[in-house]
Amino acid sequence: MRLEEAHEVTGGLWSEFWALFTDPAHAMTEIAMSIVWDVIVITLIYQLLVKRWLYPRWANRLHKELDAEHGIDHESGLPISQQYGTASAGHVKVIFDAEDRSDG
Repeated sequence: MRLEEAHEVTGGLWSEFWALFTDPAHAMTEIAMSIVWDVIVITLIYQLLVKRWLYPRWANRLHKELDAEHGIDHESGLPISQQYGTASAGHVKVIFDAEDRSDG
């Protein structure tokens, strides 16, 4: 059947659109597929792949990079404040001095 003949038999594009738009079975199918894809598939993919696999890997890699950059060793058993030594105390003092000067 040619396209022109199909349009004559079915009544054209708008009549087909209106038939699908007002068909209860079609509407229920659209709702069901929206639930399946949006709720089940996308949520599961996000929960399982992104939150449980990708984010922890990215966070661990970033944590290791920052530890190496700042010279933090978690294996030494020392608290982080003792690993920093006077550099940390000096840094905090500079921050507090800047805040004190801006207030007064």
